[in-house]
Amino acid sequence: MADQFKQEVLAEHNRIRVQHSAKPLVLDESMCLYAQSWANQLASRNTLQHRTENEYGENLYVQFGRTQCSGEDAVQSWYKELKDYTLVNRIRA
Repeated sequence: MADQFKQEVLAEHNRIRVQHSAKPLVLDESMCLYAQSWANQLASRNTLQHRTENEYGENLYVQFGRTQCSGEDAVQSWYKELKDYTLVNRIRA
């Protein structure tokens, strides 16, 4: 995962988290490697699915037709799913 992309994802997550009075995230390189390993497996199988046994939350994102996407694009795509959740009990509506 390119450093610029990681920084864009982190910055956009934290920009959104401020709107919800949530504490900022801090980049954890070991978690980045964990995520990249799974992304590589998915790419090799040409599939998109969550890990069945995952100790972390995860967001999946794929984009076709553009050579590059920004970290902001990915985070905004995930954030658009907010309408599918109730924040009171934090479960999927």
